[in-house]
Amino acid sequence: MDTLAELFLNGIIDRTGRFKTGGDERLTEGEEGLQFELVAPRNEHHEIVITQPDINNLVRSKAGVFAAIRVLMESTQTRPEDLEAIYLAGGFGNFLNVREAVTIGMLPDVPPEKIRFVGNTSIAGAKTVLLSRKALKTAEKIAGSMTYFDLMSHPGYMDEFIRASFLPHTDLSLFPSVKLAAETV
Repeated sequence: MDTLAELFLNGIIDRTGRFKTGGDERLTEGEEGLQFELVAPRNEHHEIVITQPDINNLVRSKAGVFAAIRVLMESTQTRPEDLEAIYLAGGFGNFLNVREAVTIGMLPDVPPEKIRFVGNTSIAGAKTVLLSRKALKTAEKIAGSMTYFDLMSHPGYMDEFIRASFLPHTDLSLFPSVKLAAETV
């Protein structure tokens, strides 16, 4: 994701995630189409590249995440400024650069201090309920009060997914901290 954000901010890719041709000699044609050389070949090591299919997959993945966030926020009538915190769980969150995740439009454009990494909560929760009957009862109560939300059948999800399939989004007003950089690319 950091690479995607930097390619975008440096004008190597456009808002659709497509490479801009003719601007950089590190952009070449490879087996899978256009590719950008991240690390040149050295000694017996091959070059490291990011390909157009790689970028397309990253853009689709981030669009899915942000579309889900938007649909859930709209369903609960929550605005970004209403959020007290965004909790990121799992190993993924441990290595996430918040600024870059906002730049590509994966996370809402909120102050970085509102985004909190909580680690592998599923393992911690499983251990806790195994060791404490009180924790097990609390977990059962929480599970019983949860609402299942099927995003794929939600009428607005695919529309939001399409809007989120741009960097950072088709609606730049959702990303004021990225807007200026996006307009100059």
